[in-house]
Amino acid sequence: MLGLAFVITSAGLGLAALFTQFAQLRIAFQIAGALYILYLAYRIATAPVLAKGAEASRRLPGLRDGLLLNVLNVKAYAVFVAIFSGFVLPMQSPAAAYLITGLLCFSVGLTVNIGWLWFGGAIRPLFTNAHSALHLRRLFALLMVASVLIVLLGD
Repeated sequence: MLGLAFVITSAGLGLAALFTQFAQLRIAFQIAGALYILYLAYRIATAPVLAKGAEASRRLPGLRDGLLLNVLNVKAYAVFVAIFSGFVLPMQSPAAAYLITGLLCFSVGLTVNIGWLWFGGAIRPLFTNAHSALHLRRLFALLMVASVLIVLLGD
């Protein structure tokens, strides 16, 4: 959520406008983000099966991983630039309008993340079975690769 807060703040302050001014910066962020997502897809596809009642021997993704994923996500900047350029709440104070709009966006992101955490907890038992875990991890990794290809080929 720290990364999302950074992206919202950056977009609100106009940092994302640099992406429209400097195409190379946008492309560099897209490439870095795509490479990082591909790396995460590889980590997911090759992660060990969880033993019942035990944690994986590898390091689990942490704050740094989530922060990088959010900060390198060019599409997130694009979304928040679109929101801040055309859908800011109508208020007398522009600063208050941007602040409240940003807080509302952050609240939606927090709610969605809580939902994903719940969903992850609900399907966790599927990852203790070696056969289903292998297929699920490969499916999730392929979906991540597909999302990168859609973004890169769609631009």
